[in-house]
Amino acid sequence: MGDTEKPTMIETPDLKELKKICQDYINSIATDEWVDEDYPHYIYEVAIETLFGKNVWDFINRRKK
Repeated sequence: MGDTEKPTMIETPDLKELKKICQDYINSIATDEWVDEDYPHYIYEVAIETLFGKNVWDFINRRKK
């Protein structure tokens, strides 16, 4: 995928990392541990990469300019 080519969703994404970060977030809230306020942003990043691949940021950053 090039920098300007619109990304397509991965047909069968590996959800392992997304599940892990979501579980970590819920666990931290449930145990009253300090919760990083940026957790939702981290989850968003992992979700986008999981569904479209790590190179998706090249496309997003080019389009934001």
